Formats: sequence, structure tokens, C-alpha cells
Amino acid sequence: MNVPSLDSITLKNIRSQVPQAYTLTQRDISRFWYANKGHFKDTCKSLSETMHWRQEFNYDNILEEDFSDLVKTRKVFFHGNAKDGTPVLVWRSCKHFANPEEREREKRFYVWILAKAEKEGLLPEKVTIVYDRTGATHANADLGLAKEVFPLFQHHFPERLKNVFVFPSSFLLSSLWYCVRPFIDTVTAQKVHIWKENEYQSKILEYIDTENLLERFGGTGVESTGTSIGTETVKIIHPHPPETRCKLEDHVATPSPTEVL
Repeated sequence: MNVPSLDSITLKNIRSQVPQAYTLTQRDISRFWYANKGHFKDTCKSLSETMHWRQEFNYDNILEEDFSDLVKTRKVFFHGNAKDGTPVLVWRSCKHFANPEEREREKRFYVWILAKAEKEGLLPEKVTIVYDRTGATHANADLGLAKEVFPLFQHHFPERLKNVFVFPSSFLLSSLWYCVRPFIDTVTAQKVHIWKENEYQSKILEYIDTENLLERFGGTGVESTGTSIGTETVKIIHPHPPETRCKLEDHVATPSPTEVL
């Protein structure tokens, strides 16, 4: 289900309480409101923390950074859409090798992918992730990165995840999930589907049509090559009309306590 848009009065009240969020659209703020179950103070607190994180992370300039070396690894790329219209992001575990010294840059790389997809209009709502563990070994497991990336996206990019399909399962995967699970809220954890090797090809077809599914997963889709992250394979779908960012001078005065209760 797509996140419903926030009403204009509540939106103005939130923007007046968190003025640094003027760069966010109504849809952006609606996601924080929905993730915080419509609680005004929690929404403002969450937004304030995210805007502070964006400043420290230098998020506004991340698209200027060069990640061409990581793009060429083909460890993460988009390929087509799921049946519900969400773009599909494929993450190939066997292409990733844990390196604590590169963890911060790896983290920025994943944020860069999301920012790039948003700029190109590919993420009007949510994303479906296919986490392919075929051929993965202990060398590809990166618990440290997982512990940082999951909370980062959960806290600063709420209501962006539709589903995560993980396969094939193994004892190593079960152990990793056991360690990561406490860092993920219940709603997000319920979106993670872990499948065995003998069932994932039939299961995934319930969510993704064969033409949008790569051949290695039992579909007919051909993987992109070169320096692309696959955004050209995604159909752009806009369930809501485009929005512009709010201007700083559009802010209203701080609401009275009765307006925000």
C-alpha cells in the first residue's frame, strides 16, 4: 500500500516545527508521519534527526561523488519492475567482499544509488529488493555493514521498502539474520522473505513477471552491462503528481499547543 498524503494543515505545522525540513516534499514528510503512526512529536523528532544526519552525511552533494568502480562490480543494480510497479533492486552477495576500511564508502554508495534513482524519477514510492546469495561464501558475509545500512535506511528513508526477497537460505544466512534482526523494527522485518534453494524460483514469480526477472532467477530478462546501475530497465510510474520543494519563506508561524495535540 502506498503512503497516504499528509493533509495541508498538519504539513504546515510539521514544517513550522522542523524548519530545516523545507527541502522535503509533502510525500517525503508523509512517509515520516506514516512511519511514526501519526504521532506529531515523534514525527518532528524523527525529521529533525534525519535533517541533522543529512547535514553530517553531506547528503545534498552525494550525487557529485564518483562510485564508478563500485558500479562496475555489478553487485547492486536495478532490473525492471515488480508486479506492483515498484522498481526491483538486485543485490548480488557473491560480488561483495567485507572490508571494514571501505565500510563508510560502501554505505555512501548505497545511499548514492537511492539518491540517483530518486533524481531520475524511479522511486515515486517504494522499492523491491532481490538479495541474491547464489555462490556466496563466508568471505561475502558483512555483518558490520548490514548493522549500519539497515538502521540507516529504516530511520532516514522510512516507508521506502516494499519487499526483500532473500535466497537461497543457509545456516550462515540464518545466523546473520539472527544478529541483524534486533536492529530492525517489526514492520520492516515482516517485509523480509527468506526462501530455500528449491523454492525461490516459484516463489519469486508470485511477485515479479518473467520478463522483468533475470534469467538466473528463472525469468527471461537480460542483465545490463557496462557502467550502468540498470535504471534504464525500470519503467517510470508516478502514482502521485510531481511536487516541488517548499520554499523557506512559505513557512507558517509556530502553531499553538492545541494545534499540534
